Amino acid sequence: MKNGPVCARCETVGIPTYMLGKPDRNPMFLDRRVYKGSSAKVYPHTVTDTFTDEKENAPYTALCPENDYL
Repeated sequence: MKNGPVCARCETVGIPTYMLGKPDRNPMFLDRRVYKGSSAKVYPHTVTDTFTDEKENAPYTALCPENDYL
């Protein structure tokens, strides 16, 4: 059984994406919020944890592999 060649192409695609909200410059301290061993200490960095209701076509880079099975 002979397999055909494998090739891949890289292209930019537009995907509808909800935009991020404004970052919170003064985030509340999340010392008691632990997820998978993280400490959740974010200060002095900003936190962006909201999305807007605006949806735009954002550009993303897609890698498309191709062979006899894909």
